Amino acid sequence: MVDYHNEAQDAVVIEKEDALRMHNQLGNDYDNVVKGAQAAADYDHQDLGVVAAFRKHWKAALWSIGLSTALVMEGYDVVVINSFYGSNAFIDRFGTVLGNGEKVITAPWQTGLSNSALVGEVFGLMLQGYASDRWGYRPVYMASMAFMTATIFMPVFAISLPMLSAGEILMGVPWGVFQSLTTTYAAEICPIMLRPYMTSYVCFCWGLGIFLSSIVVRATLNMEGQWAWRMPFALQWVWPIPLLLIAYFAPESPWHYVRKGRYEDAKASLRRMQTKSSGEDESHIENQVDFMKHTNALEIAEQAGASYRECFRGTSTRRTLLVCVVYSLQWWCGNPLMSYAVTFFRRAGLSQNNAFNLNIVMNTTYMIGTVTSWFLLRGMGRRTLYLLGAVLCCVHLIIIGTLGCFESQAVSWATGAILISFALFYNCTIGPGAYTIIAEIPSTRLLARSIGLARLTYVLTGLITNTLTPRMLSPDAWNWGARGAFLYLGTCGIILVILFFGLPESRNRTSAEMDELFAHGVPARQFASTEVSLYQANNHNSHSSTASSHLQADQEVKDEKNPADGVHILTSDASQ
Repeated sequence: MVDYHNEAQDAVVIEKEDALRMHNQLGNDYDNVVKGAQAAADYDHQDLGVVAAFRKHWKAALWSIGLSTALVMEGYDVVVINSFYGSNAFIDRFGTVLGNGEKVITAPWQTGLSNSALVGEVFGLMLQGYASDRWGYRPVYMASMAFMTATIFMPVFAISLPMLSAGEILMGVPWGVFQSLTTTYAAEICPIMLRPYMTSYVCFCWGLGIFLSSIVVRATLNMEGQWAWRMPFALQWVWPIPLLLIAYFAPESPWHYVRKGRYEDAKASLRRMQTKSSGEDESHIENQVDFMKHTNALEIAEQAGASYRECFRGTSTRRTLLVCVVYSLQWWCGNPLMSYAVTFFRRAGLSQNNAFNLNIVMNTTYMIGTVTSWFLLRGMGRRTLYLLGAVLCCVHLIIIGTLGCFESQAVSWATGAILISFALFYNCTIGPGAYTIIAEIPSTRLLARSIGLARLTYVLTGLITNTLTPRMLSPDAWNWGARGAFLYLGTCGIILVILFFGLPESRNRTSAEMDELFAHGVPARQFASTEVSLYQANNHNSHSSTASSHLQADQEVKDEKNPADGVHILTSDASQ
């Protein structure tokens, strides 16, 4: 911690203009807000274990879990589509006969169907950032769920591949909304101690959808006729109504209310998430609102607004690019190969039923990995875990690519086994870790838009990889087989280097602390060791000379400061 009375220590003081803007926004309540914000920040920094954190804040956790369950539908549909490429009933209905007499879903149509939902997500992502900022998360969530209910009709009753593709595009719009909205909502309603678990739970939901879809597809394999592939689509109607009701009764994000100046509504929202076992009283709720007011004022002082344009101004540019790169690694690490595991299993000589059985086993790693990541994120932190995940993916890709240089049934077996191992390590590290990182890097005012842009990068990257992967694996196109892993080895390696130098550690950091670490240009590898003190509440009248001496001392050491020694943000006496 930086001590102003210790001349050996260096300090960085918030820009005078920014401090004055904060004081003008908070007015006469400035000192009380700073004091309450400091109390809330100290409370949030408590070191609780996974079980204790859930026991203390189970209401907030349940609301977050309820809304995040919407991602089950997207995970479900993504794998349903890819699994149909190995389904006899689907191939018989929509397949094309090749020159050798084999009937397949051609690579161009595999690309088109796999990318259709991603195209729709682009519109949903851009819509969500604007709509949730204006109307709040709950209304946007409920409207999207109602739209989702209507769009399911098209794939269920599709009579051609173009019609099926159009249905996927329409369903992609609400999925784009859910992808960014649920992560933002979880990050805003949960305290720091729950934030990594609830943001990464989004990945658990996505994995649960994949797992359920693999079970449904396996169960319908032996069905005759069109309902072998229509039924999996129709089962998606199970979700919208219950989830819409959950959103109707859920509390709105208190951060949304604070940004709109509706402080009493923010307090009411916090009371709904309060538990008897937490030991929190009304003063704690007041402190939490003060913390949000202080953080919001700090970000307003440093940002001209909260538009998409602001995501690429000043220090926000660094933060936006980081979350985009982090999210894109979920594709570039070789993850698309897992979607085609059934193809490798069939080439290994497995029957259709056994190939899908083994695919179910692989898909359990999404849930196992996410729960495991909760403990790894707590023990290792975000940066270390994510970089380790990238390294492990590179190792697996080297093995898969090498196996692809040989052709035999044993090699196909080995490739399938390595893919299962790949899936497990991916889902312990990169899969859930990305959701936590992208929720902690942006500022709170730009959180929804930053996550939307990150997810947009993810979608656009997916469009590219979903175009490349079928062509790499399909016998009617490039026919690289497992050697396609070498392409992803290159992309994963490049991003690993970028993140080694650019990805900071955000564990146990409040939003305001992250704001100032970025504002002062602290190097990524020094985020964990840099101490930040945001609150120094002094009496304006009696300590004005002290504040002036602090500012003078800071100016004298300005040229010699070392960010790793500590960052001390003077947010009181802003009017001096």
